[in-house]
Formats: sequence, structure tokens, C-alpha cells
Amino acid sequence: MKFTCPQLWKLAVLSALTVIHQLGAGNNLFWSTPANWSPAGPPGPNDEARFFDTGSTNDNLSINNVVSADITIERLWVGPTNGSPALGITAAHNMFINPGVTLTVKGTNDNK
Repeated sequence: MKFTCPQLWKLAVLSALTVIHQLGAGNNLFWSTPANWSPAGPPGPNDEARFFDTGSTNDNLSINNVVSADITIERLWVGPTNGSPALGITAAHNMFINPGVTLTVKGTNDNK
């Protein structure tokens, strides 16, 4: 499965390894920054990128992760659990893929 920026943007992809990588607390929002991931280093072609509570936002507009260079991963799992829908507060991961950049999710099973 190959996604391009226009496809994902139109779908308003919300969010973001068989090593599991989770986006963490680096000094920017880029997938390519090693300190943004646990374990350190961006996910690779056999990894699953997971986006849960860490780094999520409480609105559907704020970008909180940026795919700034072409990358291929095995699986992508977006599943924040924080927030309070009853109070109108959602937890989201809003991904932006820079123009001309491709995020390829190559797995065919277990893409959440």
C-alpha cells in the first residue's frame, strides 16, 4: 500500500514499529529525527510506527508529526486513548506529509 501526500491529506489522516517505534519527545515533529522515537531512530521497512497518547493533541487541526523524507514501514498504528469525548475533547495525531514525500506502508495485514 503506497500513500502520497494528496491522498492522505484528502483523507485527513489523523493520527504516530517488528521493532515497535513510538513517536516521543524530540525537539521537532519530524519522523526523521532519531530522538523523536523509542527506541531511538525512525522506523524502518520492517517496523511498525505507533502513535498512542504521547504527543497527541486535543484538537483535529494541530499538526503533531511530519513525514519530511520518503520512508517505508511495515505497519502504522494510530490509537490514542486519552481525551474525553463526553466533554468534546478528543485525542488525535494529525500527520502532515511534506509535498513530494511518500510514506509507504507495505504490510497487508494488521494495519490499524
